[in-house]
Amino acid sequence: AGLAVLQLKSADADHRRAHVEHTVLLGEALPEGDILRLTGTEQDLGQESYLRVKRSLMSACRATPGCRFAYLMERRAGGTPTFLVDSEPDGTPDSSPPGQEYPEASADMHRVFDARTPGTDGPFSDRWGTWVTALAPLTDLSTQRRSPIVLGLDVAADTWNQELAVALAPLGVFTALLLLILVPGTVL
Repeated sequence: AGLAVLQLKSADADHRRAHVEHTVLLGEALPEGDILRLTGTEQDLGQESYLRVKRSLMSACRATPGCRFAYLMERRAGGTPTFLVDSEPDGTPDSSPPGQEYPEASADMHRVFDARTPGTDGPFSDRWGTWVTALAPLTDLSTQRRSPIVLGLDVAADTWNQELAVALAPLGVFTALLLLILVPGTVL
């Protein structure tokens, strides 16, 4: 049991590291000039720069195994993270329009904004479900804006756990084979 717990922690840490690295790379590929034009208000809706960023986030989510949501946020003077743009079609039930506040933000999410370094959050629950999230500040943009812009990629916690189970499958097979050898050997 102890070996399984260690293997689970190791697989989770490796998976988180890879999820963050992938998110950082996707963030570097986003259209910087278009992001700088975002105001985080309803005025962005329909603007070509907003639509290009939205399409980029949709592509980023499709390119990320298990991704459900991709979004850009900033944290304004009040300290609450606020959506700038997300990967959902505008007007759909799960979309987050520009300027929508995210009061559910965890301490881990705030730490990413404060430290301006990538990290993970979760599993945690919000109004949309339960997630493990990779968060990556867009560092080149942070020098051009007062508050950092952070890219978030949400993976459903169920999907995350299934991926970890796949990573642990070889250990389970090894344990079963070991038992098949040891139990008959002990009986003999």
